[in-house]
Amino acid sequence: MTGIARFVTDPALKGILKDTDGIGTEATRAGIIELLFRRDYLTRDKKSILATAKGKALIAALPQSASTPDMTAHWECKLSAIAQGEQAYEDLIGPLSLELKQLIDTAVPVDLPMQAANPTNKFKAAKRPRTKARNAPNKSTKGKKPVRSAKKVAPKQA
Repeated sequence: MTGIARFVTDPALKGILKDTDGIGTEATRAGIIELLFRRDYLTRDKKSILATAKGKALIAALPQSASTPDMTAHWECKLSAIAQGEQAYEDLIGPLSLELKQLIDTAVPVDLPMQAANPTNKFKAAKRPRTKARNAPNKSTKGKKPVRSAKKVAPKQA
């Protein structure tokens, strides 16, 4: 997330994130935000993106360390060190596995609000226009005449 440094509490991590483009890439950010909309953790209000009751309940259930970007910023730093050959992959994965297990163990159980049967913020796939390729013969229409649209008739001239 760009501009995420303002939410980081650790000054060292804040400085690192200010010097970079934040957490993740444009492609991963867009995918994550879209997933949060589909799972009803986020909703739109005009040009704003807001957390739903379900999203707020999830954040409330998480330990403090998992609800701030500090942890992710720390992981990003370690991943950069691995990419530059300064650190081994195993030095990240071992402690990370233990840390995630501890986070899961300390999460507070909550009842998340049920998703509405017909949520209004669901993304609907745009209908594709019919093209010649879609009207082309295939196995099921082989040997049959293709469907033609109505012929345009030129107006009669007097």
